[in-house]
Amino acid sequence: MHWLDVCRLRSGPQDQTHSLNLLVIAVALNTGLSVLFLGQAEGAGSPPAQALLGSLVALAFCYAVLQLRGLGNRFVQTATTLFGTNALLTAAAMPAGLALSHAGPEDVPAWAVLWLLGIAVWTVAVTGHIFRHALGTSMAAGLAVAILLFIVSMFTGSLLH
Repeated sequence: MHWLDVCRLRSGPQDQTHSLNLLVIAVALNTGLSVLFLGQAEGAGSPPAQALLGSLVALAFCYAVLQLRGLGNRFVQTATTLFGTNALLTAAAMPAGLALSHAGPEDVPAWAVLWLLGIAVWTVAVTGHIFRHALGTSMAAGLAVAILLFIVSMFTGSLLH
C-alpha cells in the first residue's frame, strides 16, 4: 500500500495516484479517525468540530504552501498522501489513546505516553518527508514546513477548547 510505504519513508506523494475521489476518501477517513481518537480524551470539547477544523486547516495549509512555490498542480497528490498517512498514524495511536483514557491520574501507563510521543514525532517526520518531495526541497526544509503545520494545527485546535 502506498501510504504505508510513505510512512516508512520509502515513497512520496509523487507516487500517489492523482484522484479527487481518493482525496475525498483520505480526508473523510482521516477526519473520522480523528473524531474517534479525540473522543477518547475526557473534556476534549467537540471532537467532530476539532477534527473538521483540523482537516480544513491542513487542506488550506497544504494548498497555500504549494501555491507559494508555484506547485499547485501537486495539491491533489500531496493532500491525498498527507491525509492517508495521517489516517494510518492516527489508527496506530488509538490503542495508546484508549489506554490513557481509562487510566487514572496515578496510574498513567508509561508505554502509552511514550507510544503517543513516538507517533507524534514520526508524524512530523512523515509530513516533512511528504513536503520535501512535494516542494522539491531538502528534508530540513520539509521538516520546517511540517513543524509549521503542526504549530498552526495546535493553535487552531486550541481555539475550540
